[in-house]
Amino acid sequence: MFGCYWIAGPMTLALLPLAFLMSYLMFSIERKMFENVGLQVRRNRLGLCIYMIFYSLLLQPASVLGYMDEIFKTRKTWGTK
Repeated sequence: MFGCYWIAGPMTLALLPLAFLMSYLMFSIERKMFENVGLQVRRNRLGLCIYMIFYSLLLQPASVLGYMDEIFKTRKTWGTK
């Protein structure tokens, strides 16, 4: 109905190394910026876990609503003219 599903798995797997590389690049640039202004990156594993849980709880319903808007072709009202 929506297209070729067999390609979604391999394409997602192909993007994972690029996503990890991009995350590492952003982290290293931010760490250097912190060092330049005299700050340091803390290792807060509990904070990271809490952030990941609550961020996903915020992002997932918004994504589902966006998918529903696309499926039902509703009019977009978020900042468009």
